[in-house]
Amino acid sequence: MAKMMGLTPMETHKTLHQYTYSGQSLNTLGASKYTLVTMVVDMSPSITDYKDDMEAMCSEVVKACKKHPNSGELTMRVVGFNSDVSEIHGYKELRNIQDTDYKGSIKPGGLTALYEATQEAIEATQSYGEQLIGMDYTCNAVLFIITDGANNINKVANPDMIKKTLAKIKKDEKLDSINVILVAASDSPNVVQDCESFKKDANLNQFVKMGEATKDNLAKFAQFASASVSSTSQALGTGGTSKPITF
Repeated sequence: MAKMMGLTPMETHKTLHQYTYSGQSLNTLGASKYTLVTMVVDMSPSITDYKDDMEAMCSEVVKACKKHPNSGELTMRVVGFNSDVSEIHGYKELRNIQDTDYKGSIKPGGLTALYEATQEAIEATQSYGEQLIGMDYTCNAVLFIITDGANNINKVANPDMIKKTLAKIKKDEKLDSINVILVAASDSPNVVQDCESFKKDANLNQFVKMGEATKDNLAKFAQFASASVSSTSQALGTGGTSKPITF
């Protein structure tokens, strides 16, 4: 069913495990190929002091990506998670995202459903990408999973489930590539160790230690994310994978 989000026509979809997400109506897209960008942002209580900076980071990523020569071939989705997973906005071309869209979007509370948020984001990427490919678009994807804590709630997803989903996406060879980057927004040795284990167990592509979610570190991450998106987009249609960016 189509709905309006601002002036952008959006459609609601469901994934294999019945996660709901939205994406810009396919008949309104203007390019012939797309890199699907997803940011998954921790909204647990521990980020309360950095809430405004996290929202500013989302805006900075968008602004930086809009400066790319191939910005017209990028769509972005932003998701928040605590005990549940909440879509801040679905897949939209960058031209339809405003700097003010993230103001007040992060509402801290609950626990940390890290596994569930990661699985949801991957399935939404797979679903929207396959719809685009079915209409003769070429697609690849990059996802950023940003957390300052370990998973501490049992939901549907787990690292093995995530690993199997990623393996199937790669085996199907519909998306040119999918790059999942886990980002620890914490200096806690326990959090870093848990994230390293999650990256390994789920077979994610890259693990980045941002450090505490301070204003400076979040600004640095925005530049890292922009460079990673640019690398992924440049690889689209070449038959190769994107070059990992050093944080």
